[in-house]
Amino acid sequence: MENKPVISTTITPLLRIMRAIAAEDTLTCYFVNNGDPVSDLSIEAELGIVGDINPKDKIGNRDAGAIKFTCCKADKDFSFRLHFSGPEKRLYTEFSFLSAHKKFVPLNRTALS
Repeated sequence: MENKPVISTTITPLLRIMRAIAAEDTLTCYFVNNGDPVSDLSIEAELGIVGDINPKDKIGNRDAGAIKFTCCKADKDFSFRLHFSGPEKRLYTEFSFLSAHKKFVPLNRTALS
């Protein structure tokens, strides 16, 4: 994942894991968005990990959803970017998945996609 300039924005999704279910090479994380509403969502994960988010169209404040990561192990930390549409730009926020705590930690890096 290439680093891009960090920008100042008031749009910040904050995903809180409610439940994480691990299988052989799949990790499904059910979450609630405790941050700002975002739309047109996609996931970009570290090399070798594929992420898929649902719903993709919009997640409002206090809305629930799920991210399914494949080709990963639930006992390993990794980072990913949540891409979304802002008022006039395509943006992303970077998160780390902390396996020991089963939670997403925002890295406070929102940038242009």
